[in-house]
Amino acid sequence: MISGASAAYTVKASLLTLFVFIALAPILRTLTALTYPDTIWALTTALFLVNAALADYSYAASPLQRERSVPSLFLSSDK
Repeated sequence: MISGASAAYTVKASLLTLFVFIALAPILRTLTALTYPDTIWALTTALFLVNAALADYSYAASPLQRERSVPSLFLSSDK
């Protein structure tokens, strides 16, 4: 069973992901209309740098702690 705090965190993470995709939709639509290599390289580099800066590279000792540190984006979880 999912606790209230865990469910709220999952919903918040899912909504944040949804809004990021909505914000990126015009950029992706533009990329599919006319694909310029410099645009793809710039977007790829920017997204790589964001991922490298914001990713959690810490190592948790137990698998349970690692499982808790990774946010679940699926609303229909088996837990």
